[in-house]
Amino acid sequence: MSAMDDNHFITSTAGRGLSRRRLLRIAGTATAAAASVPLLQACGFGGQAGTSGDSAANAVSGSFDWQKHKGKTVRLLMNKHPYTDALKAHRTEFEEKTGITLAIDEFPESNYFDKLTLELRSQQGNYDAFMLGAYMVWQYGPPGYLEDLQPWIDNSAATHAEFQPDDFFPNLLEAGQWNFENGAPLGGDRQWMLPWGFETNTVCYRKDVFDKLGLRPAETFDELIETASAVTKKSSSAGFGDMYGIAVRGSKEWATIHPGFMTMYSRMGLTDFELADGKLIPKMNSPEAVEFTDKWAKMVADSGPAGWTSYTRYQASSDLGAGNAAMLFDADIAAYFQNEDTPAAGKLAWHPGPKGPGGSLDTNMWI
Repeated sequence: MSAMDDNHFITSTAGRGLSRRRLLRIAGTATAAAASVPLLQACGFGGQAGTSGDSAANAVSGSFDWQKHKGKTVRLLMNKHPYTDALKAHRTEFEEKTGITLAIDEFPESNYFDKLTLELRSQQGNYDAFMLGAYMVWQYGPPGYLEDLQPWIDNSAATHAEFQPDDFFPNLLEAGQWNFENGAPLGGDRQWMLPWGFETNTVCYRKDVFDKLGLRPAETFDELIETASAVTKKSSSAGFGDMYGIAVRGSKEWATIHPGFMTMYSRMGLTDFELADGKLIPKMNSPEAVEFTDKWAKMVADSGPAGWTSYTRYQASSDLGAGNAAMLFDADIAAYFQNEDTPAAGKLAWHPGPKGPGGSLDTNMWI
């Protein structure tokens, strides 16, 4: 898809004239801090052009006009998520403001990223913007699937004056900045995506269950294992039915690793790679990493659901809301939506989760 395709409004609405405040209001959120998983990202095949400084934004001139692309259609590829629901709820507001029609295709997370990857590799240009996470910059950036949004942001003819990058938390913006060199830190002058929102990973637990069993939120990983085991063994006799201790993701997908597991992994001082002599050396097979992974898997096998190896965020969070699980170690938002119109509603509490050595509360963040 060319960045100047006459048939599509190519550039991300976030980078091409929709103020951040307006975008977040249309997306159904008030501030970046209230946000969650995805990002809205331009989908022109502009990565390599972006690195050379050759941007279609340079051809945009004149005064900013909300209705400049009236009558055109933006085709969005979206993950099935509360953020997508929020955007759809405000699509009429956006369409009236800009005169642009939104066409939205939505897929469950279990196959969304496969669909996205295939679309990008085909280079057919079926979509103009899509949702992704910060990790995907490493996958989609170097092949040239991402458009550098910075030239669009800098051009007052393309972006409304209300758009202020300083309104974002700096680390959220930096997660979308990278020079495509292995081992290089995040940051730089190229913005490959804009944060729609973010989430951190916490332990959500049933306060009524903990109170009755005389438990408290775990402060160490070993305590978490013991607490999960105690609930599994005692919940039935305490009148909570066949409740198990802890829900986490377990399906054979990338998304299983990044919430609770990677958060606890990081807090334990473990890393996935180290840079040595200009090369990235895998460290997830170190003795310490293997020991941690074994303990994590045993915890879930002993104190998790019987079918945990097929669990995604949908199943894990639903079990918390249904009263099947006493704890969920996952995205804060995953538990938040279980606190209304579920058997567990009003009985949930949140805790940062176990600390690592030295009191570490490093938290893997999804943006």
